Amino acid sequence: MSDPILNLLFTQYLEIRGKDAFEKFPDETPSTTPSNETRLYYTDVPATWHRHILNYEGGYVNHPADKGGETNLGITIGTLNKAKARGLVPSHISIKDLSKHPEYVYTIYNVMYYKDCLCDKIPAMLSFAFHDSCVNHGRGGKTAKGTPIGAGMLLQDLLINKYKKNITFDGVVGAKSIEALNEVLQTNSSEKLTKEFNDRRELYFKRIVENNPSQQVFINGWLNRLKKVRTMCEGRVV
Repeated sequence: MSDPILNLLFTQYLEIRGKDAFEKFPDETPSTTPSNETRLYYTDVPATWHRHILNYEGGYVNHPADKGGETNLGITIGTLNKAKARGLVPSHISIKDLSKHPEYVYTIYNVMYYKDCLCDKIPAMLSFAFHDSCVNHGRGGKTAKGTPIGAGMLLQDLLINKYKKNITFDGVVGAKSIEALNEVLQTNSSEKLTKEFNDRRELYFKRIVENNPSQQVFINGWLNRLKKVRTMCEGRVV
């Protein structure tokens, strides 16, 4: 069931923008690439994907055990401040104000969690799974101790440990990781890789809790979210 706050959010946006309300929320108009399967690539986050992920995220929260701090619609206070520094969001917008400004929410998702993460270079539905992971875990990188983390770590782990690709394990998906992914896709379906990526994500959730029991409070929500992502990736959600 969709969140009534999110329904109100999109209703308000429609009222503000009228018939052109979804100008910045593009419909799925894919490009294709020759392959043994039809592969779809989206330049921007499709509107349907965006709405589903917002439903996964919900509204404003400030849970004491959440390391991200204040969060609204999946956007942490830290991410909002970075978006302001890049000129993506006006400086006066607060974390709670995002509930009234879906255009800024979409811009942050599309720029910082989709294009910056090279999701537009990854075929659907792996790109959906990876995009959701970037929103949920962060783009990726390394800890102060040099341990790869985040969504980038999950995809690189798949490429390195499952498919033996010789890329740097730094947690950040860049040109070399995309090149390695394309090599794997020459002989494997995107559907297969999507399932394998989601499997690694489930293991990641469980390891987070094993390493930090304070995060146990979130595990059911995380696994329910992943179940919805799997359903979406398998084409069982319209």
